[in-house]
Amino acid sequence: MRDSAHVDSFPGKEWTLWYRGVLLGGDSPLIPLEISGIGDMPEIKDYDIEMVATHGRWPGRDWMRGRTIQLSFRVFAKDERKLADLMGEVNGAFTYGEREEELHFCIPGVAQGAAAKVRGRVRKRSVTIDSKYASTLSPIIDVQFECTDPWIRATGTYYRDMVAGTWDKGGIDITDLATPMFDFTTSELVEIPNTAHMRAQVPAIVANGSMQSADLSAKIHGPAQGGVWVEARKPPLGYSAEELSDKAPTGELVGKIGITKFGRLPLELGPSDMFEFDTKSRKAFVTQEGRRTEVTAQLTFAQWFRVEPGSTVMCYLMSGNPGSAQSLFYADVPYLRGQVAWTLDKFI
Repeated sequence: MRDSAHVDSFPGKEWTLWYRGVLLGGDSPLIPLEISGIGDMPEIKDYDIEMVATHGRWPGRDWMRGRTIQLSFRVFAKDERKLADLMGEVNGAFTYGEREEELHFCIPGVAQGAAAKVRGRVRKRSVTIDSKYASTLSPIIDVQFECTDPWIRATGTYYRDMVAGTWDKGGIDITDLATPMFDFTTSELVEIPNTAHMRAQVPAIVANGSMQSADLSAKIHGPAQGGVWVEARKPPLGYSAEELSDKAPTGELVGKIGITKFGRLPLELGPSDMFEFDTKSRKAFVTQEGRRTEVTAQLTFAQWFRVEPGSTVMCYLMSGNPGSAQSLFYADVPYLRGQVAWTLDKFI
């Protein structure tokens, strides 16, 4: 445990809070005990004569009040001098201010567990000085925040890895052009030895618990040949990620982004190459030998999408020839890796 609670910026770790340079939780000597109002929906003010008299608003629609947050934490000090220093940091941070400051926090279950923030000002700070205060040097501080804007806004980005289902080599070289695993010219399947087996396809599960639709970006790393694309689907009822592995994607298709040709030639990604896209800018890029080229106009699939509020989407990484039925799980390497990322918006 550190001697000081001062931190220049919020580290974003779980079960921590940060306000005006002071960290609570983690290795800080300020330990959160209880926090209320941060996971609650603020009170709704319905139409009445008070709205007209005091707020200048006409009756007929509801309005959401601000948010009140109560925070209790304990101060741990090694000696009286350290206690004096820590109380100085506490008093300097949690004090009266004319403008609202950002209270950052990361609490599992609140704002979907993402690093988030809410703007508020300190309206009350209290501490009880008694015999326990003197004997333990660990007083309990109570702070009250008033937040005019009740919205909680996520600041962190979620990342999920995905792996395309691929055939293990199983004693044969599937990159050998003389004996390919699949013959795309005749759509015939080459005999696979008993030692070969299918590797599980791992979809990325994208959940949006905020009240705004979320944009999504993806990166697919080589090596790969014949095209790569990502399919986003609504999961079937009663789904589980384990059951969906090693199976063809099912569920309603909500988006499909991918490329099969780069220039006039079939797409080929080396071990250090990458295909990426972003649904916010609606742009896609291919990086080959360190050179990044925009390929938005060359996309084979350009069904752009956003993750709607409250929805969950399964993102599948695909590779091969999209015109072949056998291409769903085809890849010319043991693993084809990808990653999707999305940032949540605001919560109540």
